[in-house]
Amino acid sequence: MKRIVNSIISVILAISMVLCTNLINVNAQDRSTRLSKGQYLIINSKANKLGYFKDGVLVKEFSVATGKSSTPTPQGKFKIVNKIKNRPYYSGGIPGGSPKNPLGDRWLGLHVGVTYGTTYAIHGNNNASSIGKHVSGGCIRMHNSEIRWLFDQINVGAYAIIDYSDKTFVQIAAKYGINLGSQSSESQNIKNLKNAYKKFSSYNGIDLLNKNSIITNISDAENILASKYNYINAYNKLNSSEKNNAEVKEINTNFNRIIELVEFAQASIRFYNNITINADYIAQDIDWTRRLNTHDSDELGTRGKALKEYNDIVVFENKDNSPRIKYLDKIYTESVLFLNVIEYIYNGDINNAKSTANLITDSRLNSVANIEIKKQSDIIDHWAESNIKQAMEDGWIDTTNTFRPNDSITRAEFIKIVNRKFNFIEIEDITFTDVDKSAWYYQEVQKAVKAGYIKGYGDNTFKPNDKITREEVAVIITSIMNNKQENLEKIFWYKDYDMISSWATSSLEGAVENEYMGVLETYLRPKDNITRAESVVTLQRVK
Repeated sequence: MKRIVNSIISVILAISMVLCTNLINVNAQDRSTRLSKGQYLIINSKANKLGYFKDGVLVKEFSVATGKSSTPTPQGKFKIVNKIKNRPYYSGGIPGGSPKNPLGDRWLGLHVGVTYGTTYAIHGNNNASSIGKHVSGGCIRMHNSEIRWLFDQINVGAYAIIDYSDKTFVQIAAKYGINLGSQSSESQNIKNLKNAYKKFSSYNGIDLLNKNSIITNISDAENILASKYNYINAYNKLNSSEKNNAEVKEINTNFNRIIELVEFAQASIRFYNNITINADYIAQDIDWTRRLNTHDSDELGTRGKALKEYNDIVVFENKDNSPRIKYLDKIYTESVLFLNVIEYIYNGDINNAKSTANLITDSRLNSVANIEIKKQSDIIDHWAESNIKQAMEDGWIDTTNTFRPNDSITRAEFIKIVNRKFNFIEIEDITFTDVDKSAWYYQEVQKAVKAGYIKGYGDNTFKPNDKITREEVAVIITSIMNNKQENLEKIFWYKDYDMISSWATSSLEGAVENEYMGVLETYLRPKDNITRAESVVTLQRVK
Protein backbone atom coordinates (compact mmCIF):
# COMPACT_ATOMS: atom_id res chain seq x y z
CA MET A 1 0.00 0.00 0.00
CA LYS A 2 2.80 2.38 0.90
CA ARG A 3 4.44 1.68 -2.46
CA ILE A 4 1.18 2.55 -4.30
CA VAL A 5 0.84 5.82 -2.37
CA ASN A 6 4.45 6.78 -3.15
CA SER A 7 3.85 6.04 -6.84
CA ILE A 8 0.75 8.24 -6.88
CA ILE A 9 2.66 11.05 -5.17
CA SER A 10 5.47 10.74 -7.72
CA VAL A 11 2.98 10.96 -10.60
CA ILE A 12 1.29 14.01 -9.06
CA LEU A 13 4.65 15.72 -8.56
CA ALA A 14 5.66 15.00 -12.15
CA ILE A 15 2.39 16.40 -13.50
CA SER A 16 2.76 19.48 -11.30
CA MET A 17 6.26 20.12 -12.60
CA VAL A 18 5.06 19.88 -16.20
CA LEU A 19 2.15 22.23 -15.53
CA CYS A 20 4.39 24.73 -13.75
CA THR A 21 6.94 24.62 -16.55
CA ASN A 22 4.21 25.22 -19.14
CA LEU A 23 2.77 28.03 -17.05
CA ILE A 24 6.19 29.66 -16.78
CA ASN A 25 6.65 29.37 -20.56
CA VAL A 26 3.20 30.83 -21.23
CA ASN A 27 3.84 33.73 -18.86
CA ALA A 28 7.22 34.37 -20.48
CA GLN A 29 5.59 34.30 -23.91
CA ASP A 30 2.89 36.71 -22.72
CA ARG A 31 5.55 39.08 -21.45
CA SER A 32 7.44 38.94 -24.74
CA THR A 33 4.38 39.76 -26.86
CA ARG A 34 2.58 42.10 -24.47
CA LEU A 35 2.75 45.76 -25.52
CA SER A 36 4.38 48.11 -23.06
CA LYS A 37 1.73 50.10 -21.23
CA GLY A 38 2.01 53.75 -20.34
CA GLN A 39 3.36 56.81 -22.13
CA TYR A 40 6.60 56.96 -24.08
CA LEU A 41 8.26 59.61 -26.21
CA ILE A 42 10.52 58.03 -28.82
CA ILE A 43 12.93 60.49 -30.44
CA ASN A 44 15.05 59.71 -33.49
CA SER A 45 17.61 62.51 -33.30
CA LYS A 46 19.06 61.59 -36.69
CA ALA A 47 15.73 61.93 -38.49
CA ASN A 48 14.56 64.73 -36.14
CA LYS A 49 11.29 62.95 -35.42
CA LEU A 50 9.40 62.42 -32.16
CA GLY A 51 6.67 59.83 -31.66
CA TYR A 52 4.20 59.97 -28.78
CA PHE A 53 3.08 56.46 -27.80
CA LYS A 54 0.36 55.53 -25.35
CA ASP A 55 -0.19 51.90 -24.35
CA GLY A 56 1.85 50.68 -27.30
CA VAL A 57 0.03 52.78 -29.92
CA LEU A 58 1.54 55.68 -31.87
CA VAL A 59 -0.78 58.59 -31.12
CA LYS A 60 1.06 61.35 -32.95
CA GLU A 61 4.34 62.04 -34.73
CA PHE A 62 6.17 65.38 -34.79
CA SER A 63 9.10 67.01 -36.53
CA VAL A 64 11.62 68.36 -34.02
CA ALA A 65 15.00 70.06 -33.87
CA THR A 66 17.87 68.36 -32.04
CA GLY A 67 21.48 69.04 -31.11
CA LYS A 68 24.13 70.13 -33.56
CA SER A 69 27.30 68.06 -33.96
CA SER A 70 29.22 70.11 -31.39
CA THR A 71 26.41 69.86 -28.81
CA PRO A 72 24.58 66.62 -29.61
CA THR A 73 21.34 65.54 -27.98
CA PRO A 74 22.11 62.83 -25.39
CA GLN A 75 21.05 59.28 -26.23
CA GLY A 76 19.37 56.92 -23.82
CA LYS A 77 16.25 56.41 -21.72
CA PHE A 78 15.43 59.48 -19.64
CA LYS A 79 12.57 60.21 -17.24
CA ILE A 80 10.48 63.37 -17.55
CA VAL A 81 10.85 64.94 -14.11
CA ASN A 82 9.17 68.33 -14.44
CA LYS A 83 6.68 70.29 -16.54
CA ILE A 84 7.08 74.05 -16.58
CA LYS A 85 5.06 76.78 -18.28
CA ASN A 86 6.79 80.01 -19.27
CA ARG A 87 10.25 79.03 -18.05
CA PRO A 88 12.61 82.04 -18.22
CA TYR A 89 15.71 81.83 -20.39
CA TYR A 90 18.05 82.57 -17.53
CA SER A 91 21.34 82.84 -19.41
CA GLY A 92 19.86 85.37 -21.80
CA GLY A 93 17.82 87.24 -19.22
CA ILE A 94 14.62 86.69 -21.24
CA PRO A 95 11.43 86.32 -19.18
CA GLY A 96 9.09 83.38 -19.55
CA GLY A 97 6.27 83.87 -22.02
CA SER A 98 8.23 86.36 -24.12
CA PRO A 99 8.01 85.72 -27.89
CA LYS A 100 11.80 86.16 -27.91
CA ASN A 101 12.30 83.27 -25.47
CA PRO A 102 14.12 80.44 -27.34
CA LEU A 103 12.52 77.91 -24.97
CA GLY A 104 9.00 78.81 -26.05
CA ASP A 105 6.41 78.61 -23.28
CA ARG A 106 6.46 74.88 -22.43
CA TRP A 107 9.29 72.82 -20.89
CA LEU A 108 9.42 69.05 -20.27
CA GLY A 109 12.57 68.57 -18.18
CA LEU A 110 14.60 65.34 -18.51
CA HIS A 111 16.71 63.60 -15.88
CA VAL A 112 20.00 63.23 -17.76
CA GLY A 113 23.07 62.25 -15.76
CA VAL A 114 23.46 64.56 -12.78
CA THR A 115 21.05 67.13 -14.24
CA TYR A 116 17.50 66.87 -12.97
CA GLY A 117 15.26 68.56 -15.53
CA THR A 118 17.29 71.77 -15.54
CA THR A 119 19.63 71.33 -18.51
CA TYR A 120 18.05 69.01 -21.07
CA ALA A 121 14.41 69.21 -22.05
CA ILE A 122 11.80 69.03 -24.75
CA HIS A 123 10.58 72.59 -25.24
CA GLY A 124 9.16 75.18 -27.64
CA ASN A 125 11.09 77.69 -29.73
CA ASN A 126 11.24 81.28 -30.98
CA ASN A 127 12.25 80.31 -34.53
CA ALA A 128 9.89 77.91 -36.28
CA SER A 129 12.27 77.53 -39.24
CA SER A 130 14.73 75.66 -36.98
CA ILE A 131 12.39 72.68 -36.63
CA GLY A 132 13.61 69.64 -38.54
CA LYS A 133 17.27 70.65 -38.23
CA HIS A 134 20.27 69.84 -36.03
CA VAL A 135 20.71 73.26 -34.43
CA SER A 136 20.14 73.09 -30.68
CA GLY A 137 22.51 72.94 -27.74
CA GLY A 138 21.30 69.42 -26.98
CA CYS A 139 17.64 69.98 -26.14
CA ILE A 140 14.74 68.92 -28.33
CA ARG A 141 12.76 71.78 -29.85
CA MET A 142 9.17 71.55 -31.06
CA HIS A 143 6.69 73.88 -32.73
CA ASN A 144 5.00 75.87 -29.97
CA SER A 145 1.49 74.67 -30.81
CA GLU A 146 2.68 71.06 -30.81
CA ILE A 147 4.60 71.18 -27.51
CA ARG A 148 1.52 72.74 -25.92
CA TRP A 149 -0.56 69.81 -27.09
CA LEU A 150 2.04 67.29 -25.92
CA PHE A 151 2.49 69.13 -22.60
CA ASP A 152 -1.20 68.52 -21.82
CA GLN A 153 -0.94 64.81 -22.69
CA ILE A 154 2.31 63.60 -21.13
CA ASN A 155 2.73 62.94 -17.42
CA VAL A 156 5.72 63.51 -15.17
CA GLY A 157 7.36 60.12 -14.75
CA ALA A 158 6.95 59.09 -18.38
CA TYR A 159 10.09 58.19 -20.30
CA ALA A 160 11.71 59.79 -23.33
CA ILE A 161 13.91 57.42 -25.33
CA ILE A 162 16.42 59.14 -27.60
CA ASP A 163 18.52 57.44 -30.27
CA TYR A 164 20.56 58.65 -33.24
CA SER A 165 20.00 55.96 -35.88
CA ASP A 166 18.16 54.84 -39.00
CA LYS A 167 15.83 52.68 -36.91
CA THR A 168 12.06 53.07 -36.65
CA PHE A 169 10.40 54.21 -33.43
CA VAL A 170 9.50 50.59 -32.65
CA GLN A 171 13.07 49.41 -33.18
CA ILE A 172 14.49 52.22 -31.05
CA ALA A 173 12.08 51.37 -28.22
CA ALA A 174 13.01 47.68 -28.42
CA LYS A 175 16.69 48.61 -28.04
CA TYR A 176 15.81 49.94 -24.58
CA GLY A 177 13.53 47.05 -23.62
CA ILE A 178 10.23 48.69 -24.56
CA ASN A 179 7.82 46.59 -26.65
CA LEU A 180 5.70 48.73 -28.95
CA GLY A 181 4.76 45.84 -31.24
CA SER A 182 4.83 46.14 -35.00
CA GLN A 183 1.62 48.03 -35.69
CA SER A 184 3.46 51.33 -35.46
CA SER A 185 6.28 50.47 -37.86
CA GLU A 186 4.70 52.46 -40.66
CA SER A 187 5.63 56.01 -39.85
CA GLN A 188 3.50 59.07 -40.52
CA ASN A 189 6.05 60.02 -43.18
CA ILE A 190 5.33 56.83 -45.12
CA LYS A 191 1.59 57.32 -44.70
CA ASN A 192 1.93 60.86 -46.08
CA LEU A 193 3.95 59.51 -49.00
CA LYS A 194 1.33 56.88 -49.80
CA ASN A 195 -1.44 59.48 -49.68
CA ALA A 196 0.53 61.79 -51.98
CA TYR A 197 1.22 58.91 -54.35
CA LYS A 198 -2.43 57.89 -54.38
CA LYS A 199 -3.51 61.42 -55.29
CA PHE A 200 -0.80 61.69 -57.93
CA SER A 201 -1.28 58.29 -59.56
CA SER A 202 -5.02 58.65 -60.10
CA TYR A 203 -5.92 62.26 -60.74
CA ASN A 204 -9.46 63.20 -61.74
CA GLY A 205 -10.20 59.72 -63.06
CA ILE A 206 -6.95 59.53 -65.06
CA ASP A 207 -5.11 56.33 -64.19
CA LEU A 208 -1.52 57.40 -64.69
CA LEU A 209 -0.19 53.91 -64.05
CA ASN A 210 -1.90 52.89 -67.26
CA LYS A 211 0.16 53.90 -70.29
CA ASN A 212 -3.05 53.95 -72.32
CA SER A 213 -4.28 56.96 -70.37
CA ILE A 214 -4.83 60.11 -72.41
CA ILE A 215 -4.22 63.62 -71.07
CA THR A 216 -5.72 66.27 -73.30
CA ASN A 217 -6.42 69.07 -70.86
CA ILE A 218 -3.87 71.69 -69.77
CA SER A 219 -5.55 72.08 -66.36
CA ASP A 220 -5.24 68.34 -65.73
CA ALA A 221 -1.57 68.39 -66.68
CA GLU A 222 -0.84 71.33 -64.40
CA ASN A 223 -2.69 69.85 -61.44
CA ILE A 224 -0.96 66.53 -61.94
CA LEU A 225 2.39 68.28 -61.98
CA ALA A 226 1.47 70.10 -58.75
CA SER A 227 0.64 66.71 -57.22
CA LYS A 228 4.05 65.51 -58.38
CA TYR A 229 5.77 68.16 -56.27
CA ASN A 230 3.61 67.21 -53.30
CA TYR A 231 4.85 63.63 -53.71
CA ILE A 232 8.49 64.71 -54.05
CA ASN A 233 8.24 66.78 -50.87
CA ALA A 234 6.74 63.81 -49.02
CA TYR A 235 9.50 61.52 -50.28
CA ASN A 236 12.25 63.94 -49.31
CA LYS A 237 10.98 63.95 -45.72
CA LEU A 238 11.66 60.22 -45.34
CA ASN A 239 14.74 59.15 -43.43
CA SER A 240 17.12 56.61 -44.97
CA SER A 241 15.44 53.71 -43.19
CA GLU A 242 12.02 54.75 -44.47
CA LYS A 243 13.35 55.11 -48.01
CA ASN A 244 14.59 51.51 -47.83
CA ASN A 245 11.11 50.27 -46.97
CA ALA A 246 10.03 47.70 -49.58
CA GLU A 247 6.64 49.36 -50.15
CA VAL A 248 8.25 52.76 -50.57
CA LYS A 249 10.67 51.38 -53.15
CA GLU A 250 7.79 49.83 -55.08
CA ILE A 251 5.64 52.95 -55.26
CA ASN A 252 8.69 55.07 -56.04
CA THR A 253 9.36 52.85 -59.07
CA ASN A 254 5.76 53.31 -60.22
CA PHE A 255 6.09 57.03 -59.58
CA ASN A 256 9.02 57.27 -62.01
CA ARG A 257 6.95 55.50 -64.67
CA ILE A 258 4.17 58.03 -64.23
CA ILE A 259 6.53 61.00 -64.43
CA GLU A 260 7.50 60.19 -68.01
CA LEU A 261 3.94 60.48 -69.25
CA VAL A 262 3.00 63.46 -67.09
CA GLU A 263 5.97 65.64 -67.96
CA PHE A 264 5.65 64.96 -71.66
CA ALA A 265 1.96 65.80 -71.52
CA GLN A 266 2.71 68.96 -69.53
CA ALA A 267 5.23 70.22 -72.07
CA SER A 268 3.33 69.11 -75.14
CA ILE A 269 0.00 70.59 -74.17
CA ARG A 270 1.67 73.96 -73.77
CA PHE A 271 3.05 73.67 -77.30
CA TYR A 272 -0.25 72.96 -78.97
CA ASN A 273 -3.79 74.08 -78.41
CA ASN A 274 -5.64 70.83 -79.05
CA ILE A 275 -3.66 67.69 -78.52
CA THR A 276 -4.09 64.01 -77.84
CA ILE A 277 -1.47 61.51 -76.84
CA ASN A 278 -1.63 58.25 -78.69
CA ALA A 279 -2.79 55.42 -76.46
CA ASP A 280 0.56 53.66 -76.34
CA TYR A 281 2.78 56.73 -76.27
CA ILE A 282 5.48 56.82 -73.59
CA ALA A 283 7.83 59.78 -73.23
CA GLN A 284 10.93 57.62 -72.91
CA ASP A 285 10.59 56.71 -76.59
CA ILE A 286 11.74 60.19 -77.58
CA ASP A 287 15.38 61.13 -77.53
CA TRP A 288 14.99 64.50 -75.80
CA THR A 289 18.61 65.42 -76.48
CA ARG A 290 17.90 65.92 -80.18
CA ARG A 291 17.12 69.42 -81.34
CA LEU A 292 13.85 69.43 -83.23
CA ASN A 293 13.80 72.14 -85.84
CA THR A 294 13.23 72.52 -89.56
CA HIS A 295 16.82 71.50 -90.33
CA ASP A 296 16.68 68.18 -88.53
CA SER A 297 14.57 65.26 -89.70
CA ASP A 298 16.53 62.48 -88.00
CA GLU A 299 14.87 59.60 -86.30
CA LEU A 300 12.86 60.59 -83.28
CA GLY A 301 13.41 57.53 -81.13
CA THR A 302 13.97 53.84 -81.02
CA ARG A 303 10.33 52.87 -81.45
CA GLY A 304 7.70 54.49 -83.62
CA LYS A 305 4.94 56.18 -81.72
CA ALA A 306 2.46 58.76 -82.88
CA LEU A 307 1.78 62.22 -81.55
CA LYS A 308 -0.89 64.12 -83.49
CA GLU A 309 -1.75 67.78 -83.31
CA TYR A 310 -5.09 68.77 -84.80
CA ASN A 311 -4.14 72.23 -86.06
CA ASP A 312 -1.82 70.84 -88.74
CA ILE A 313 1.31 72.04 -87.02
CA VAL A 314 3.19 68.78 -86.80
CA VAL A 315 2.61 65.04 -86.88
CA PHE A 316 5.02 62.45 -85.51
CA GLU A 317 4.40 59.35 -87.55
CA ASN A 318 5.38 55.73 -87.68
CA LYS A 319 5.50 54.38 -91.23
CA ASP A 320 7.03 51.04 -92.08
CA ASN A 321 8.56 50.84 -88.59
CA SER A 322 10.75 53.86 -89.36
CA PRO A 323 9.89 56.70 -86.98
CA ARG A 324 10.58 60.06 -88.59
CA ILE A 325 9.33 63.60 -88.26
CA LYS A 326 6.89 64.70 -90.92
CA TYR A 327 6.81 68.48 -91.20
CA LEU A 328 3.69 70.31 -92.19
CA ASP A 329 3.90 74.08 -92.00
CA LYS A 330 5.52 74.69 -88.61
CA ILE A 331 7.55 72.99 -85.91
CA TYR A 332 8.81 74.30 -82.61
CA THR A 333 12.12 74.04 -80.86
CA GLU A 334 13.10 71.22 -78.55
CA SER A 335 10.55 70.34 -75.91
CA VAL A 336 13.01 69.83 -73.11
CA LEU A 337 13.87 73.53 -72.97
CA PHE A 338 10.27 74.54 -72.65
CA LEU A 339 9.69 71.87 -70.05
CA ASN A 340 12.59 73.31 -68.06
CA VAL A 341 10.87 76.69 -68.08
CA ILE A 342 7.78 75.15 -66.54
CA GLU A 343 9.85 73.23 -63.98
CA TYR A 344 11.59 76.42 -62.90
CA ILE A 345 8.28 78.21 -62.53
CA TYR A 346 6.87 75.47 -60.33
CA ASN A 347 10.01 75.62 -58.22
CA GLY A 348 9.54 79.36 -57.91
CA ASP A 349 12.85 80.16 -59.61
CA ILE A 350 11.66 82.92 -61.92
CA ASN A 351 15.16 84.14 -62.84
CA ASN A 352 16.26 80.75 -64.13
CA ALA A 353 12.95 80.40 -65.93
CA LYS A 354 13.60 83.67 -67.77
CA SER A 355 17.13 82.55 -68.61
CA THR A 356 15.84 79.27 -70.02
CA ALA A 357 13.15 81.06 -71.99
CA ASN A 358 15.84 83.12 -73.71
CA LEU A 359 17.41 79.90 -75.00
CA ILE A 360 14.25 79.12 -76.94
CA THR A 361 14.81 80.40 -80.46
CA ASP A 362 11.29 80.16 -81.84
CA SER A 363 9.69 83.57 -81.29
CA ARG A 364 6.18 82.23 -80.74
CA LEU A 365 7.31 79.69 -78.15
CA ASN A 366 9.56 82.22 -76.45
CA SER A 367 6.58 84.52 -76.14
CA VAL A 368 4.46 81.76 -74.61
CA ALA A 369 7.21 80.91 -72.12
CA ASN A 370 7.51 84.51 -70.98
CA ILE A 371 3.75 84.76 -70.59
CA GLU A 372 3.94 81.81 -68.21
CA ILE A 373 6.68 83.53 -66.24
CA LYS A 374 4.73 86.77 -66.07
CA LYS A 375 1.74 84.90 -64.68
CA GLN A 376 3.67 84.09 -61.54
CA SER A 377 5.76 87.25 -61.26
CA ASP A 378 3.34 89.14 -58.99
CA ILE A 379 4.67 87.25 -55.97
CA ILE A 380 8.29 88.29 -56.55
CA ASP A 381 9.56 90.38 -53.60
CA HIS A 382 6.19 90.07 -51.88
CA TRP A 383 6.44 89.65 -48.08
CA ALA A 384 4.81 86.19 -48.40
CA GLU A 385 6.76 85.09 -51.49
CA SER A 386 8.46 82.09 -49.85
CA ASN A 387 5.21 80.96 -48.22
CA ILE A 388 3.31 81.14 -51.50
CA LYS A 389 6.03 79.25 -53.36
CA GLN A 390 6.00 76.52 -50.72
CA ALA A 391 2.22 76.22 -50.93
CA MET A 392 2.49 75.90 -54.71
CA GLU A 393 5.10 73.16 -54.32
CA ASP A 394 2.94 71.40 -51.75
CA GLY A 395 0.08 71.45 -54.23
CA TRP A 396 -2.62 73.15 -52.22
CA ILE A 397 -2.78 76.38 -54.21
CA ASP A 398 -2.95 76.64 -57.98
CA THR A 399 0.01 77.74 -60.08
CA THR A 400 -1.81 78.34 -63.35
CA ASN A 401 -2.78 82.00 -62.94
CA THR A 402 -1.47 85.23 -61.45
CA PHE A 403 -1.70 84.75 -57.70
CA ARG A 404 -2.88 88.26 -56.73
CA PRO A 405 -1.47 88.04 -53.18
CA ASN A 406 -3.01 91.28 -51.92
CA ASP A 407 -6.54 90.57 -53.15
CA SER A 408 -9.25 89.43 -50.77
CA ILE A 409 -10.28 85.80 -51.04
CA THR A 410 -13.84 84.48 -51.36
CA ARG A 411 -15.44 81.81 -49.21
CA ALA A 412 -15.38 79.39 -52.14
CA GLU A 413 -11.72 80.07 -52.93
CA PHE A 414 -10.71 79.66 -49.30
CA ILE A 415 -12.46 76.33 -48.75
CA LYS A 416 -10.82 75.01 -51.93
CA ILE A 417 -7.41 75.71 -50.38
CA VAL A 418 -8.50 74.23 -47.04
CA ASN A 419 -9.77 71.05 -48.70
CA ARG A 420 -6.46 70.58 -50.48
CA LYS A 421 -4.32 71.34 -47.42
CA PHE A 422 -6.17 68.92 -45.17
CA ASN A 423 -6.93 66.40 -47.92
CA PHE A 424 -10.70 66.53 -47.47
CA ILE A 425 -12.06 64.44 -50.35
CA GLU A 426 -15.36 62.97 -49.13
CA ILE A 427 -18.53 64.75 -50.23
CA GLU A 428 -22.03 65.27 -48.88
CA ASP A 429 -25.25 66.26 -50.60
CA ILE A 430 -25.99 69.98 -50.35
CA THR A 431 -29.10 72.05 -51.07
CA PHE A 432 -27.85 75.63 -50.88
CA THR A 433 -29.93 77.79 -53.19
CA ASP A 434 -26.92 79.81 -54.39
CA VAL A 435 -24.56 76.90 -55.14
CA ASP A 436 -25.29 75.66 -58.64
CA LYS A 437 -24.23 72.14 -59.61
CA SER A 438 -22.40 73.56 -62.63
CA ALA A 439 -20.29 75.94 -60.51
CA TRP A 440 -16.57 75.14 -60.20
CA TYR A 441 -16.86 75.22 -56.42
CA TYR A 442 -19.86 72.85 -56.12
CA GLN A 443 -17.77 69.84 -55.05
CA GLU A 444 -15.56 72.02 -52.83
CA VAL A 445 -18.65 73.08 -50.86
CA GLN A 446 -19.74 69.42 -50.67
CA LYS A 447 -16.33 68.49 -49.22
CA ALA A 448 -16.36 71.36 -46.73
CA VAL A 449 -19.84 70.49 -45.45
CA LYS A 450 -18.91 66.81 -45.16
CA ALA A 451 -15.75 67.72 -43.22
CA GLY A 452 -17.96 69.76 -40.89
CA TYR A 453 -15.85 72.89 -40.64
CA ILE A 454 -18.29 75.31 -42.30
CA LYS A 455 -22.03 75.71 -42.63
CA GLY A 456 -24.39 77.81 -44.67
CA TYR A 457 -26.62 80.64 -43.53
CA GLY A 458 -30.10 80.50 -42.01
CA ASP A 459 -31.73 81.30 -45.34
CA ASN A 460 -30.19 78.14 -46.88
CA THR A 461 -27.52 80.07 -48.78
CA PHE A 462 -23.75 79.61 -48.73
CA LYS A 463 -22.65 82.94 -50.21
CA PRO A 464 -19.68 81.36 -52.05
CA ASN A 465 -18.58 84.62 -53.65
CA ASP A 466 -18.60 86.72 -50.47
CA LYS A 467 -15.20 87.77 -49.17
CA ILE A 468 -14.17 85.82 -46.08
CA THR A 469 -13.13 87.68 -42.93
CA ARG A 470 -10.27 86.97 -40.55
CA GLU A 471 -12.58 85.90 -37.74
CA GLU A 472 -14.43 83.53 -40.10
CA VAL A 473 -11.07 81.98 -41.01
CA ALA A 474 -10.26 81.56 -37.31
CA VAL A 475 -13.55 79.72 -36.78
CA ILE A 476 -12.82 77.36 -39.68
CA ILE A 477 -9.26 76.54 -38.61
CA THR A 478 -10.01 76.01 -34.92
CA SER A 479 -13.02 73.86 -35.86
CA ILE A 480 -10.76 71.61 -37.93
CA MET A 481 -8.03 71.49 -35.26
CA ASN A 482 -10.53 71.28 -32.38
CA ASN A 483 -8.62 73.86 -30.36
CA LYS A 484 -11.04 76.67 -29.61
CA GLN A 485 -10.34 78.24 -26.21
CA GLU A 486 -13.32 79.15 -24.04
CA ASN A 487 -11.06 80.63 -21.34
CA LEU A 488 -10.55 84.05 -22.90
CA GLU A 489 -7.26 85.69 -22.03
CA LYS A 490 -4.92 86.42 -24.92
CA ILE A 491 -7.37 88.24 -27.20
CA PHE A 492 -7.48 91.01 -24.61
CA TRP A 493 -3.85 91.81 -25.49
CA TYR A 494 -5.09 93.28 -28.77
CA LYS A 495 -6.38 96.82 -29.05
CA ASP A 496 -9.40 95.87 -31.18
CA TYR A 497 -10.58 92.83 -29.18
CA ASP A 498 -13.96 94.51 -28.68
CA MET A 499 -14.53 94.27 -32.46
CA ILE A 500 -14.64 90.45 -32.34
CA SER A 501 -18.07 88.91 -32.92
CA SER A 502 -19.35 86.92 -29.94
CA TRP A 503 -19.53 83.73 -32.02
CA ALA A 504 -15.82 84.05 -32.90
CA THR A 505 -14.20 84.90 -29.55
CA SER A 506 -13.25 81.34 -28.55
CA SER A 507 -11.96 80.68 -32.07
CA LEU A 508 -9.76 83.78 -32.14
CA GLU A 509 -8.50 82.94 -28.64
CA GLY A 510 -7.52 79.51 -29.98
CA ALA A 511 -5.98 81.01 -33.11
CA VAL A 512 -3.85 83.38 -31.03
CA GLU A 513 -2.95 80.68 -28.47
CA ASN A 514 -1.71 78.40 -31.26
CA GLU A 515 0.00 81.23 -33.15
CA TYR A 516 -2.13 80.97 -36.28
CA MET A 517 -2.95 84.68 -36.03
CA GLY A 518 -1.81 87.76 -34.17
CA VAL A 519 1.89 86.91 -34.11
CA LEU A 520 3.88 90.04 -33.18
CA GLU A 521 0.84 92.23 -33.88
CA THR A 522 -1.22 94.62 -31.77
CA TYR A 523 -4.45 94.40 -33.80
CA LEU A 524 -6.39 91.28 -34.82
CA ARG A 525 -8.57 93.07 -37.42
CA PRO A 526 -11.34 90.45 -37.03
CA LYS A 527 -13.78 92.10 -39.45
CA ASP A 528 -11.20 92.69 -42.19
CA ASN A 529 -11.30 90.53 -45.29
CA ILE A 530 -8.29 88.22 -45.21
CA THR A 531 -6.01 88.49 -48.25
CA ARG A 532 -4.88 85.60 -50.41
CA ALA A 533 -1.32 85.92 -49.07
CA GLU A 534 -2.52 86.06 -45.44
CA SER A 535 -4.64 82.96 -46.07
CA VAL A 536 -1.61 80.98 -47.20
CA VAL A 537 0.59 82.11 -44.31
CA THR A 538 -2.15 81.46 -41.73
CA LEU A 539 -2.82 77.94 -43.03
CA GLN A 540 0.89 77.15 -43.10
CA ARG A 541 1.04 77.88 -39.37
CA VAL A 542 -1.50 75.11 -38.78
CA LYS A 543 0.44 71.94 -38.02
